Amino acid sequence: MLESIEGFGGAVGQLRSHCVKGLQDDHHLVIAARVSCGDCERASKLLSYSRSQTQRRWNEVKDFILVPLGLSRHDDALAGIWLVLHSSCCASPSFWLLENDGRFASEVP
Repeated sequence: MLESIEGFGGAVGQLRSHCVKGLQDDHHLVIAARVSCGDCERASKLLSYSRSQTQRRWNEVKDFILVPLGLSRHDDALAGIWLVLHSSCCASPSFWLLENDGRFASEVP
């Protein structure tokens, strides 16, 4: 399926080969919250962070992922694609949190 959007300026291919080593624990926590909640407003409430702190961390994540590739730092969709492509390597701590941290692992009835 991703091959069908590979023509999207080659961005998916760039994202696929772009591992990021600079993400810190706070970044992975915000990634997990953002994925779990859908936006920074709700993620900030889940983490008991300010809205601006959550947004700042999320922007830092996108700076690590997108900016070195010459992609727009404002593209949440491309950041999401990167997360999926790197779920077993550099983004794996975020996915571990989603599965194991009580803030994210609770089941919705």
